[in-house]
Amino acid sequence: MRKWTISDLAREANVSKTTVSRVLNGRPDVDAETSARLLALIEDVGYVRSARAVQLAKGRANVVGLLAPFDTSPWMIEVLRAAMERVQATHFSLVLHSFPHSPAEMARFADQLNNGSMDALMVVSLQQEVPAIAKAAADGLPVVMLNDYGFNAGLADIIPDEAVGIAEAVAHLVAVGRRRFAIIAGTPDFPISATRLDAYRQAIRKHGLELDEQLVIEAPFTAPAAQAATLALVDRGVGFDALFASSDAMAVGAMRALKQRGLAIPDDVSVVGFDDFASAEFTEPRLTTVHNPLYEMSARAMAQLLDGVKANKPIEKSEEVIGTHLIVRDSSVPSRNGAGGRG
Repeated sequence: MRKWTISDLAREANVSKTTVSRVLNGRPDVDAETSARLLALIEDVGYVRSARAVQLAKGRANVVGLLAPFDTSPWMIEVLRAAMERVQATHFSLVLHSFPHSPAEMARFADQLNNGSMDALMVVSLQQEVPAIAKAAADGLPVVMLNDYGFNAGLADIIPDEAVGIAEAVAHLVAVGRRRFAIIAGTPDFPISATRLDAYRQAIRKHGLELDEQLVIEAPFTAPAAQAATLALVDRGVGFDALFASSDAMAVGAMRALKQRGLAIPDDVSVVGFDDFASAEFTEPRLTTVHNPLYEMSARAMAQLLDGVKANKPIEKSEEVIGTHLIVRDSSVPSRNGAGGRG
């Protein structure tokens, strides 16, 4: 099938290429008869404008892409909230792309990277190498990764300093009299699982204590999975008076399990989560948790991308670290008359 160009349309309609361009862009400065004739021709031949042609005509597409393994978790909502707020203050649009899983989907996404349909790209926690993204960045597309964990070396990455907030959590637990530490760690298929477990273990050692391996249990990052894991942990019969859950969702499940076993929070067991989602204010008791700077990371990434587009240059390779910190609420500070330490 013949692929028509603007020149072909102009020649067929006996008008200038400028007139064709004006009709394609919906400009009012073309007489009605000529406009109608051109529109009919465009429809008849099936002419489709390439995104690259639009970009070249306008200078840019005014679009920032966001590629992520989308779900409805609070984690993703925080990333989207910051990105959308930053883009909303500009003349750019934010276009969401769910991570392509099949070769055909990946090929289509690679075409979108290369055809000028986006001016920049934020990539959220893919946890795998994507050569098409590296190629697009090498060709000049501004790209910033969030939580890449080194899967796509050579690209700019923004990550949280998880160890700082976890160290604050352990110091707080020691300060309120806790000495027997347990953890609901994530499963090994997520890089953050080992990162948070190692940070927790190291922070405990700095206080002259050790993490008993019998008090380490793994679970997926969901409340039901953490609830089941915590029940199993308690049923091991090894006492603990502090429990760190590797996410807020896990902390919610853990607290349910502790209550099921008749343990008071925080008098018997102090509980700390990780993320500081809005729901942490509404648990019973309110959840002490490490603030994960997802909003800040996304806002920073979007600022870098918009600056890169304005400067018409790619983002230099870098790793920017944004700090975490502890938010103390009710789930971790035992009352003076608490029983303390029933495991």
